[in-house]
Amino acid sequence: MDKQTIRAIWAYQQTNSSRLLNIDGKIHPASYADRVIKGAYSGGRLMAITLLNMLAQESVVLLGADSIADAVKRTAPDIMFT
Repeated sequence: MDKQTIRAIWAYQQTNSSRLLNIDGKIHPASYADRVIKGAYSGGRLMAITLLNMLAQESVVLLGADSIADAVKRTAPDIMFT
């Protein structure tokens, strides 16, 4: 993880601060076993990874992409890993 990635995480969290549980510069792995995500689509606060995943899934639908990777490749090709 380089400085550019760290800056991107902070920028993402600051931009979406009203929707996130924590603004800490970290993307924690989510554990969804036996959990119900409350308020995901009604403005509730979420883990950064959960919001990232929701936005990625929405992008797939909106772009008519085949996958999240395809949607990212279309919208931000410079961040795709090969």
